[in-house]
Amino acid sequence: MRLYRLLLHFFPAPFRHRFGNEMVETFADRLREARRQGTRHAAAAWLRAVPDLLAHGLAERRQTTRRSSGLRATMSNLTTDIR
Repeated sequence: MRLYRLLLHFFPAPFRHRFGNEMVETFADRLREARRQGTRHAAAAWLRAVPDLLAHGLAERRQTTRRSSGLRATMSNLTTDIR
């Protein structure tokens, strides 16, 4: 599970803090079931998880950046308007 936890760093810290443990537990359950079915199934679980974490983690980072950029712009506009 260390590798999975490491891959969670593709996600922004607030997201990891909120959902990380649940994501690890869910993947651990899936991996456990896959291992019961054999090595190929376990490997397939990892092969699905890695690109999924990468894609969704980077997408979440983009969303977070957009949200905070939008908030900064809004605050800047508000500050300018108040002056």
